[in-house]
Amino acid sequence: MENTKHTSTFNSADIRIQNEPETPLNKQQKTSTVLSIIFVCALIAIPLAAFCSVFLALVFQKQLTQTTCLYPDLCPIINGTRSDSYYVQFSAASLVFITSWSSTFSLAMLGLLMTLFSYKTAASFLRASSSNKHAHELPTPFQLNLIIQILSGGPLSICNFICILIQAADTWLHITTETVPIIRLNATTKEESMFSRGLAPWCINRAEGVGTRCNNAEYAQVQVGTANDSTTHTLVNDRNQETRLLNYTDAATGIDFAVLAPANVPDGIDFTASTFAVSTQCSALTREECNLTSPSSSVDYRYRTFDFDCLDKSTGRNLSGTILLQTNTFRYLDFNRYIYDTAPYKGENGTMIIVGLDCIDKDCRYLGEHDQVFKNPWYWSNMPTISTPNSDPEKDELVFGFENFKPNKFAIVDCNTTVFDVVYHSLAGQVSKIVNMTQSNASVAGIASMAEFPGFGINPQNLVEVSSEYADFQLTNPNVSVKDALRYYALGMSRLFLAHIGSQSSPRGAIQAQQRSTILVSQVSKAALWCFIAANGVFVLVAIVLTMFAVRASMKNASVSQLQARLTVPGIVAELLEKPYSERSASGEMDLYRENAGLQASRVRARETDLGGCTLQVR
Repeated sequence: MENTKHTSTFNSADIRIQNEPETPLNKQQKTSTVLSIIFVCALIAIPLAAFCSVFLALVFQKQLTQTTCLYPDLCPIINGTRSDSYYVQFSAASLVFITSWSSTFSLAMLGLLMTLFSYKTAASFLRASSSNKHAHELPTPFQLNLIIQILSGGPLSICNFICILIQAADTWLHITTETVPIIRLNATTKEESMFSRGLAPWCINRAEGVGTRCNNAEYAQVQVGTANDSTTHTLVNDRNQETRLLNYTDAATGIDFAVLAPANVPDGIDFTASTFAVSTQCSALTREECNLTSPSSSVDYRYRTFDFDCLDKSTGRNLSGTILLQTNTFRYLDFNRYIYDTAPYKGENGTMIIVGLDCIDKDCRYLGEHDQVFKNPWYWSNMPTISTPNSDPEKDELVFGFENFKPNKFAIVDCNTTVFDVVYHSLAGQVSKIVNMTQSNASVAGIASMAEFPGFGINPQNLVEVSSEYADFQLTNPNVSVKDALRYYALGMSRLFLAHIGSQSSPRGAIQAQQRSTILVSQVSKAALWCFIAANGVFVLVAIVLTMFAVRASMKNASVSQLQARLTVPGIVAELLEKPYSERSASGEMDLYRENAGLQASRVRARETDLGGCTLQVR
């Protein structure tokens, strides 16, 4: 049998509270209602607060403080950190995963938040329904539909905007949180930092030796054999496992240096150390400064000679002599108090003339600590071959050449070499700056100069290596100028001289050293983080405020909880289809249905109406 009389609309006459005193809640019902409201609030607030607390705890517990530079000179740029971000030693993916819990949970809790709001709505509805004076505040059926949609978490709900705010803040946090490298610094022990270089023990405090690279002469006699030749060669060829030669150009003066440095320094080690450095300055003489005679074309090119007479205007030194193809054109001018070369000329006996050996034999055993035998700096000249494509004797005044003379393109250079005791900074395995530099004493300079004294011809192979390196530089740089090529030649000679000192050196402790390690951390935007926390805080705050209103309204009027249960989709369905059972007092919306109480349930069917629509009927 159809029951159509219970489908009437809900109006103020159905609420029997007009001009009646407020119905007091019994103690059990009051406690139950308040506990259910508090439970809903806790279900919203506690998880959100927990997610945010875990997130903040990770950020601030794992936050990296500003890296302290142990030695400011060794870390001109440590980290390019930003003041608007936190740097957290925790996975960026894990951090944003935690924030995703919060944004996802807020969407799920939107319905519960509106449940709290429905108590306040029910109280206002009851107040408007209790008196004709407030009848104009009662909703129309369509407005009631909107209220139900809002209380059900529909798109018109203001709490939706809070959820959108959380989603936006979470998205911002996802976009701005990224993994970046950060440098951390730790001091190293002296045993780990043997990066300085000094003269080896076998070169110090010994009676033997006359300056030829610490040879093992037992008597004061000139010996031209040198010690540690193999070490010298490994240094020149950059194959030494302990020491290496580094290039450095002073930014202020443009002067090039070869610096004796440790090899195989572990990655991330920066240090300040003392060592030796050599700088060679060469000036190429112009054709205007030299008078040359053309070699005879009637003589075999191997024996052709030409005379030259040059005046270096920059130094005032005169260079003159006769050049032969087989003549050793590398010539010292004043490296030693006693020994010196004659003018570059090869006599009939095929030997270079050396002056001063007898004097050394007689006097060297009486030399004192302050006697300066070797010069620092010392001066020398050479005639390097020019192989650059840009070198043209007819166009470049630094290039000399004759068609019937081989090599037919060459330069005449006037050079000086200085050995220094230096203190330098090394960053990332390279010399970053020389901070202190003084000329080395004569003994150290003699180790470099004596071994390459051309009159002795001790190490001709070293010169070949430097020349090859110089030639390779020219051939691999087709656009290089002659001036640049000669500058590179001077640097190569500095490296050669320094290699001799390096073969007579040993490690010392660094002045200061630190270990630089790179770690990956999360860069978290401060603005995005606090916007995210604020959005979640607003959600929790709204839940707490609505809870307070809900508790107050429920404690004031017993009917509030009853109407609240009916201002839901289940409540409206029960109001339409379960009367008169739905008019009973209920502890929740599910209690409005007979079948949930174990009673026989009605059946709902659809029926077409004469007006062309459809209606629902209970049978």
